[in-house]
Amino acid sequence: MSVPYLREAVKDGDSEKLIRFVRLHLGDGNEKVGRKEIDKSWTEALKILLHDQEPARDFIEQTIELPIKNWGRELLFPNQ
Repeated sequence: MSVPYLREAVKDGDSEKLIRFVRLHLGDGNEKVGRKEIDKSWTEALKILLHDQEPARDFIEQTIELPIKNWGRELLFPNQ
Protein backbone atom coordinates (compact mmCIF):
# COMPACT_ATOMS: atom_id res chain seq x y z
CA MET A 1 0.00 0.00 0.00
CA SER A 2 1.29 3.38 -0.92
CA VAL A 3 1.00 6.93 0.34
CA PRO A 4 -1.28 7.86 -2.60
CA TYR A 5 -3.57 4.95 -1.58
CA LEU A 6 -3.77 6.34 1.97
CA ARG A 7 -4.31 9.90 0.75
CA GLU A 8 -7.12 8.70 -1.48
CA ALA A 9 -8.70 6.86 1.46
CA VAL A 10 -8.56 10.04 3.55
CA LYS A 11 -9.98 12.14 0.70
CA ASP A 12 -12.81 9.62 0.20
CA GLY A 13 -13.45 9.30 3.94
CA ASP A 14 -12.83 5.55 3.69
CA SER A 15 -11.96 4.61 7.25
CA GLU A 16 -12.01 0.90 6.44
CA LYS A 17 -9.02 1.30 4.10
CA LEU A 18 -7.12 3.18 6.79
CA ILE A 19 -7.97 0.61 9.46
CA ARG A 20 -6.90 -2.22 7.15
CA PHE A 21 -3.60 -0.43 6.50
CA VAL A 22 -2.93 -0.10 10.23
CA ARG A 23 -3.82 -3.74 10.87
CA LEU A 24 -1.62 -4.95 8.04
CA HIS A 25 1.24 -2.69 9.10
CA LEU A 26 1.13 -3.71 12.76
CA GLY A 27 0.65 -7.37 11.88
CA ASP A 28 3.46 -7.56 9.32
CA GLY A 29 0.94 -8.35 6.58
CA ASN A 30 -1.44 -10.36 8.78
CA GLU A 31 -4.65 -8.50 9.68
CA LYS A 32 -5.52 -10.88 12.55
CA VAL A 33 -2.15 -10.28 14.18
CA GLY A 34 -2.54 -6.53 13.59
CA ARG A 35 -5.96 -6.57 15.25
CA LYS A 36 -4.49 -8.31 18.29
CA GLU A 37 -1.69 -5.72 18.48
CA ILE A 38 -4.23 -2.87 18.36
CA ASP A 39 -6.30 -4.54 21.08
CA LYS A 40 -3.20 -4.92 23.25
CA SER A 41 -2.38 -1.23 22.73
CA TRP A 42 -5.89 -0.15 23.75
CA THR A 43 -5.69 -2.37 26.83
CA GLU A 44 -2.41 -0.77 27.89
CA ALA A 45 -3.78 2.73 27.24
CA LEU A 46 -6.83 1.98 29.39
CA LYS A 47 -4.64 0.71 32.21
CA ILE A 48 -2.85 4.06 32.22
CA LEU A 49 -6.09 6.05 32.06
CA LEU A 50 -7.71 4.02 34.82
CA HIS A 51 -4.69 3.96 37.12
CA ASP A 52 -5.72 4.12 40.76
CA GLN A 53 -5.88 7.83 41.40
CA GLU A 54 -8.02 9.95 43.63
CA PRO A 55 -10.82 11.53 41.62
CA ALA A 56 -10.74 15.28 41.05
CA ARG A 57 -13.66 15.87 43.41
CA ASP A 58 -13.63 19.67 43.13
CA PHE A 59 -13.82 19.46 39.37
CA ILE A 60 -16.55 16.83 39.47
CA GLU A 61 -18.61 18.86 41.91
CA GLN A 62 -18.25 22.00 39.79
CA THR A 63 -19.52 20.17 36.72
CA ILE A 64 -22.61 18.74 38.37
CA GLU A 65 -25.60 20.96 37.69
CA LEU A 66 -27.22 22.66 40.69
CA PRO A 67 -30.63 20.92 40.58
CA ILE A 68 -29.02 17.48 40.70
CA LYS A 69 -26.02 18.40 42.85
CA ASN A 70 -26.98 16.35 45.90
CA TRP A 71 -28.14 13.42 43.76
CA GLY A 72 -24.87 13.49 41.81
CA ARG A 73 -22.76 13.77 44.96
CA GLU A 74 -24.48 10.70 46.45
CA LEU A 75 -23.76 8.69 43.32
CA LEU A 76 -20.13 9.78 43.01
CA PHE A 77 -19.23 9.81 46.71
CA PRO A 78 -21.64 7.40 48.46
CA ASN A 79 -19.57 7.09 51.66
CA GLN A 80 -19.36 10.79 52.43
